[in-house]
Amino acid sequence: MTARTPIVLSILMVAMLSACGSLRQTADDPGPVAVNPISGTPVKGSAEELYADARRSLDKRQYETSIEKLERLEATHPFGDFTAQAQLDIAYAYYKQTEYDSASATIDRYLRLYPRHDNADYAHYLLGLVYFSTGKSLLDSVVSRKLHQIDQASVRDAFASFATMTRKFPDSPYVDDAKERMEVLRNAMAQHELSTARYYYSRSAMIAVINRVNYMIEQYRDTSYTNDGLALMAQAHGALGNFDLARATVLMLEQSDPDHPELGKLRKYRS
Repeated sequence: MTARTPIVLSILMVAMLSACGSLRQTADDPGPVAVNPISGTPVKGSAEELYADARRSLDKRQYETSIEKLERLEATHPFGDFTAQAQLDIAYAYYKQTEYDSASATIDRYLRLYPRHDNADYAHYLLGLVYFSTGKSLLDSVVSRKLHQIDQASVRDAFASFATMTRKFPDSPYVDDAKERMEVLRNAMAQHELSTARYYYSRSAMIAVINRVNYMIEQYRDTSYTNDGLALMAQAHGALGNFDLARATVLMLEQSDPDHPELGKLRKYRS
């Protein structure tokens, strides 16, 4: 582990805490996907009976038991709507037990087998929740134990899953919540890039600062961190003696946020 690791870790922790705090305002539990009620008395040992029994366990939050019953259904009735439904319920049960790797693997399998199933929108949405929850679990382990590298991959994967769902299923009942989460995740990713750029600035790595801020603005334009990025980039250009670029960056900042707190010390580049 290098000497800079604790600084980078604290940067990443701030970004993830910000995202988690915002997302606590939304529901993290979509519930198991809705199903049509089974009418009449199912034939003993049929897919309908096995599914109804497993679903009763799931509704009682007996997640481990429901997984066992649903897997028995898959083994004995490998085809049909109840089998497809069982995979989503298994994924949800894994999600509720915080077994996120198993949940994501189950959803991936479902989407490979049933890409056009009626509940594919739910699958993409649940996958987004699984990836985001993975990120929160990583953060919890950092706070409670030793510091270690927090990977942004789970944040990007969550964003990608929600984006896929909103693009493919614009009329899904999960779209509004997914879009809200995407906005929070975009801000978290932008904050991560800006915080890393600030770390590079503290190490006098000005070219790295400029490259990082440019990437942040290109990828996450119009987030709440864009103007702070412009201020930092202007300082980096000034430190390198690139006064024309510093002046142009300050002008952009003035136009975007004329009351930005950093403008007072940056206006020297306008003279």
